[in-house]
Amino acid sequence: MVPRKYVLDGISNDNCPTRLILSLLEGKWKILILYHLFNGEKRPSELERNISDASRQVLTSQLRELETDGLIEKTIYAEVPPRVEYSLTPFGWRLEPLLDLLFELGHEHARQIRANQQMAQTKCGKMNGAS
Repeated sequence: MVPRKYVLDGISNDNCPTRLILSLLEGKWKILILYHLFNGEKRPSELERNISDASRQVLTSQLRELETDGLIEKTIYAEVPPRVEYSLTPFGWRLEPLLDLLFELGHEHARQIRANQQMAQTKCGKMNGAS
C-alpha cells in the first residue's frame, strides 16, 4: 500500500490549510506587494511608485489586509512628519520560497503558452498558404 502524502481526514473546502494560505494572497496587488517587500522594507510612496497601476486607496486597503493577516508589519517612526515603513513578518518571509516557486512556474508556463501560440500560428499560416 502506498502511504498517503496528505492526511485529509476531516478536511473540507472550508478548513483546507492550503485554501487558508491562498485566501491570504487574494487581492490583485498583494503578491506584487510581497515581492517588493522581499527586496526590503518600503515606504508607502515607494510601493505606490513601484505598483503604479494600483490606486492609493486599493494599495492602502491591501496593505491593511496583509498587516491584519500577519504577513507584513507597519512601523511608524516618531518624526515630523511621521515616517511609515512596511516590512515582512517572520510569517511573511516563510512565503518567499512558495512565491519564488510560483514565479518560476508562471514564467515557464508563459513561455510554453507563447511557444504553443507560435506553433499554432505557423500551422495556420501553412494551411492558409496551401489552399
